[in-house]
Amino acid sequence: MFDPAFDMQSGVLTDRYKDRGVGDCGGARRWQWNGYDFRLLEYRAKSDCDGTNTAFPVIFEAPALP
Repeated sequence: MFDPAFDMQSGVLTDRYKDRGVGDCGGARRWQWNGYDFRLLEYRAKSDCDGTNTAFPVIFEAPALP
C-alpha cells in the first residue's frame, strides 16, 4: 500500500502509486469498509510510461451490491 488515505465518514480507503516520478504510469485503488473487511471497489492502472498524464483506465470495478 502506497500513500494510503482513509475517510472515516465514508469508510473508503484509497491508495495510489507511481511507477516513476512524473506520474504518467502507476495505479490507484479504492476499498470500502463493510464492518468486517475491506471490499475492493475500483482499481485503475496504466503500465505504459509514455509521458502523458491522462486518467488511468479502470482495470476492475466491483459490481453494485444488491
